[in-house]
Amino acid sequence: MDYFTSLIGQNQAVELLTQAVSQNRIAPGYLFVGSNGIGKSLAAKYFIDLLFSAHLAEPRLIASVQNRVQQRNHPDLLWVEPTYMNQGKRLSIKEAESVGLKRKAPP
Repeated sequence: MDYFTSLIGQNQAVELLTQAVSQNRIAPGYLFVGSNGIGKSLAAKYFIDLLFSAHLAEPRLIASVQNRVQQRNHPDLLWVEPTYMNQGKRLSIKEAESVGLKRKAPP
């Protein structure tokens, strides 16, 4: 299964991630950074799917793992995104953008 088919223009990153899994040389952490709209979240999700499913042979188990990853409810996954505070209340990225909040510094 090719996990990265809909990720366009990131051949070097895709190769690095797939080789890490195929050679069983996974780093302790990965940081997906870059401009808005280049596919950071999508690449991270595909990489997690590949990483958590590569050793599984049964389609039912693969679907179960991918479902837990999609819901961000897998015990081996910590998904970190920027958070925003406005008047003591934590906001999602979309809520922050709707009220005009911007990051003070790049990640």
